Amino acid sequence: MKNLLRKSLFLKCKILFFFGSFAWIQTVSASFDLDKKFFLEKIAILKASDPWKGLFAEMIHSVYVDYFSTKKRFLVADFSEVQPILAQFESSERSLLENVQILAEIARVTQSSSLLRTQVFKESNQYHFKIDWLHAPWMERIAKIEFFLDPPEPGTPFKMETIKSAFDQQLDSLLAQVPFLGEITGRDANLVTLNLGAASGILPGSVLEMSTLEEVKKHPLLNEIASWKLVPTGKVEIEHVKESLSFGKVIHELDHQKIARYQKITQIELSPPEKPSRKDPAVPSEVFESHYGWIAGGMVFGSASYHYSTPGLAYESANFLPSVTLQSELWFSESWFSLLHFYYAPFHFIQKNSNSGSLSPMSQVGGSFGSWSSFKLGMGYLQPVFENDAQIRFKWGYQRFLYQIPFQGAPEYTAASNAAFLWVGVQGDSSLSSFLNFFLGFHLGLIPLKASHAWVGSFKESSWSEWEGGADWVLRKNLKLRLSLDFQSFSMSSPSRAFVQQKILSVGPMLLYFF
Repeated sequence: MKNLLRKSLFLKCKILFFFGSFAWIQTVSASFDLDKKFFLEKIAILKASDPWKGLFAEMIHSVYVDYFSTKKRFLVADFSEVQPILAQFESSERSLLENVQILAEIARVTQSSSLLRTQVFKESNQYHFKIDWLHAPWMERIAKIEFFLDPPEPGTPFKMETIKSAFDQQLDSLLAQVPFLGEITGRDANLVTLNLGAASGILPGSVLEMSTLEEVKKHPLLNEIASWKLVPTGKVEIEHVKESLSFGKVIHELDHQKIARYQKITQIELSPPEKPSRKDPAVPSEVFESHYGWIAGGMVFGSASYHYSTPGLAYESANFLPSVTLQSELWFSESWFSLLHFYYAPFHFIQKNSNSGSLSPMSQVGGSFGSWSSFKLGMGYLQPVFENDAQIRFKWGYQRFLYQIPFQGAPEYTAASNAAFLWVGVQGDSSLSSFLNFFLGFHLGLIPLKASHAWVGSFKESSWSEWEGGADWVLRKNLKLRLSLDFQSFSMSSPSRAFVQQKILSVGPMLLYFF
């Protein structure tokens, strides 16, 4: 019976080892999600546990605070955010720090991607320190390190310098177990933001190699990361440096694998600082950290003009035009995007006879009120040019606009003039620096879908075109100020030689919010 039990136990162990080994070699395919999963941005530091009711806790916490104050790569969760969570549970401090559910709750509340757990033991005549770097939410061990310290002379306490010197050296070794130095926090066109700065030795002119995680192996029994595999995606040259951030431009990337947010910095080639340029003032401390799209709104100003003519009769008008505009772009990839533009403007209208110069009846007593609205929906494709220093955007879509205009009649009345087109366009963008961008674009109505006018029954032909240009300026994180100029021209003609032309010119500021 005993031999049977031994054989059964041995068989179970072999099966467990087989499936454990099989699980150990499973890999995770390279993807944006994998880079995002191991985006180690914020770290929570747990209070050190020991058998002496926190003898080392205060000293170790102070050492951690000093250490990470120089390691600007990480955001550190406030210690006061962690302790109230632990206080909700009734258990020994050591068992709390080993409870995955409690640690996951700490990570959730503090919005931390990883935690540092420190435990102190007394073994023989030495103190044994054990540090675990855990990845939320399942608390896989990213890295670990253990070291021993001899006790001080009898009757004397541990010196702070001794603890600090030991921990600084060991924490450097702990972080070095992860095969990347930092990460990309955002990309906008060919501009990149990284979470390493001057505190990490980054200088203007430094070239950083970027990589993406292709696979991460995890040991199924030990619940720890066994190995990492990264593949290069390209290089970034640093233009501006702050203490904890740096800003650069993409100088090389692979055709099949583009540099993107959450990817890893795997190598730094330091270069001497560049000479300051008068056209490149200090970049704001925060730039865009997202590449999913943007939404914009603003009030722009300009003028609207209208001209109507038939043989022997002509009317024209012009007025001041305050417009409300809403615009947005949604990015599907680094190249493909959708767009939506909307304008609306109420205005006060004064009309006159072009031949006689006399005002219309309503204009003689103060004028009439009308409105103008424009709706544009489309798609686009972005193509970098000049080694990523500029981009060309090819666009196409649907455009519709509506004019509510006072028409000559007996009496004078307000009626609608509207049209719709399938359009194509092209836009060029050029970045002078990480914070300033210029653009110029042209759109043309290619296929008329609709054209109507209150005075004319049918039209022989119609056309629409638009010029737009301006500049974008970085204000702060996820926010740009855009100063734009937009000119639209629309015309219709009929078989009876009636001709209608409307022009809209608007200029003004908008705020762009990136999400």
